[in-house]
Formats: sequence, C-alpha cells, structure tokens
Amino acid sequence: MSSVVSAHGLSLHQYADDCQLYLSVPVDDAPSAVTRLSQCIADVAEWLSASRLCLNPDKTVIMWLGSKHQVEKVTVHDIPVLQSSTTTMNTSRDLGMLDSQRTMLAQVGAAC
Repeated sequence: MSSVVSAHGLSLHQYADDCQLYLSVPVDDAPSAVTRLSQCIADVAEWLSASRLCLNPDKTVIMWLGSKHQVEKVTVHDIPVLQSSTTTMNTSRDLGMLDSQRTMLAQVGAAC
C-alpha cells in the first residue's frame, strides 16, 4: 500500500488493484469538495490510462462520512465520475464493511 497527497488536497491510498481517495471538509464545503474529487478522479483515470489500465466508474463508491447529523446536512448526492455520475452510498466494503456514521452495524451484520 502506498499513500500520497494529491494536487487537489485529497489523500490517496493505493493498493494492488484498488485505490481510495479521501478528503476532510466542513459540510458547507461539500460542493467544492465534489469538484476537487471529480478532478482528482479524472487525473487518476488519466494516470491509469498511461499505464494501460482503466478506472471502472461502475465500481466507484463515494460516501460522506461523519456523525448522523452532519451527514444529513450534506445535500450533494450525485457526484460526477468521468463521463457518468455516481450516487453517494451509506456503506462501502473496505477490508470489512464501513458505514457513513462509522457505527460498524453493517460490519457486524455482514459478519453474523
């Protein structure tokens, strides 16, 4: 695994065939964060293409993380990903199951 900070102020964790981008912003900055994230995804796709690899927008998962009250304040739910759009999710697989309120309920349910 490698970890770097991109030119867009996002952090990147890269694994063998997977990468994670993340960014910490106040709720009011969500629209600008979406713009930065979309541009960073385009940059990652271009970088992959130069290595004869392809980013699959259908496998891209975007999730807002925070307390229930903070996540409810975010009004941006459709995120541009290359030439398509991805709707934000409430759970994601990440060496287990991650949920937007970080409660671990999805992980416990999946494990049981």
